[in-house]
Amino acid sequence: MSEALIGLFGALVGGLAAVGGAALQARSAEQRAQKETERREEEAKIREREAFRALTRRYLFQLQESVESLRYRVQNWAHESGREISDLTDPGYWEPTTLYAFGRALGAERVLSLEGVYVELAQAGREFEAFQVQNAVKKVMGDEVFFYHLLALAESALERDQDGFHLLTYTEFRRRYDNDEASLREYLRPASEALMGLVDDEVADMKKPLDAVIQQLERVTREW
Repeated sequence: MSEALIGLFGALVGGLAAVGGAALQARSAEQRAQKETERREEEAKIREREAFRALTRRYLFQLQESVESLRYRVQNWAHESGREISDLTDPGYWEPTTLYAFGRALGAERVLSLEGVYVELAQAGREFEAFQVQNAVKKVMGDEVFFYHLLALAESALERDQDGFHLLTYTEFRRRYDNDEASLREYLRPASEALMGLVDDEVADMKKPLDAVIQQLERVTREW
């Protein structure tokens, strides 16, 4: 074989090797890029799950507990003569405890708006219908109770600190309610009069919408 042919053959082999090496490098780079994309996607999913868990722990569980507590009060009021029994055994018990039960559920829902939780839930792919408790209460209490009457009731059960809003315990609410200087009773008077004027059948109408809220919360929090 002539030196020219040997040189040509060597150049051909070298070219093929170079092409093969470049293809191998390209494939390797593609695989690394794919793995990096998958890693970032998995990290994004983990962050999304953790963000949803944080929202659930801080907001949704307390809303669920508050609505379930209100649902129990509605059941007790409408079907178990709870108001009549309490008026006989402990006069003065029913009104503040009822205001607290309603205010706490409304307050737990109010926080979702105040702290942008509805937006965060939507971004996490778990949208939750807004103002369900408020609409259910407003429908039962009638047209004489305005938006800011309900807002006062909701915010009567809320406290704000450096970490945001949190629900008051019952004893905290009572200290505020019994403090004449706070004027809370005056703020709550329209809502209180509307609630105390309800009859059993009107109260019973709240069961279905409250059940719907609880069921939706159970579906959302089940994935946490």
